[in-house]
Amino acid sequence: MDEPFIFEAHDSYVLNLQFTKDDKTLISSGMDNVVKLWSVPEWSLVRTFVGHDNSVNSFDLTPDEAVLVTGSTDNTVKFWSFPDGELLQTLQDRKKTVSAVTISDDGDWVAAGSYGGRAMVWTLSGEPVVGIKASQKNLSSVAFSPNGKILASSGLGNDINLWSLPSGDHAGTLTGHQVAVGSLNFIDQGRLLVSLGYEQAIKLWDTASWELVKTIPLETSDARSLSFSP
Repeated sequence: MDEPFIFEAHDSYVLNLQFTKDDKTLISSGMDNVVKLWSVPEWSLVRTFVGHDNSVNSFDLTPDEAVLVTGSTDNTVKFWSFPDGELLQTLQDRKKTVSAVTISDDGDWVAAGSYGGRAMVWTLSGEPVVGIKASQKNLSSVAFSPNGKILASSGLGNDINLWSLPSGDHAGTLTGHQVAVGSLNFIDQGRLLVSLGYEQAIKLWDTASWELVKTIPLETSDARSLSFSP
């Protein structure tokens, strides 16, 4: 196995990473307020997206990889043309840190989770769909089901909440984690929801019944996010 390649990417902590579908570009964001694109495998800087006034905590790319959506501690969600980096629009729901953003599988909707426990859903053109008071505590993750009918949210509370879309009605609560839930992912064509708890455990939930299927213990308490191959 080749040795890992380590390079200086940001002027402060790196908060998020994602490869494009062709694996030729790595996208990174950090506490230095910018998003950067890196060519693979040269690891040379291709472009820097400048526009946020504080940490870029989360980002997601539309399925056609034409638009990048970012969420920041400056309380805004920004839409960028990808890969050229032109700022298309800036949205703000409340004056709270945006901690998580995600895009639906069909590319039609964007969801953002924020401090204060609010989740907001917009169309890709920026029209509001629904605002949800998802928790009394800060949100750390939001995830669309593949069919776009459910938004899952989690955060500093130990519960996972489910919301029907586009109404925003509460559709259920998943309990089982002991502390904060930091990451949510729908996998296996939406048959499973995977959650990462800070109590050193990954949990798998059957989305047909919303029953807990399996708990996978971790050897570290430092894990904060999960990623899956297609």
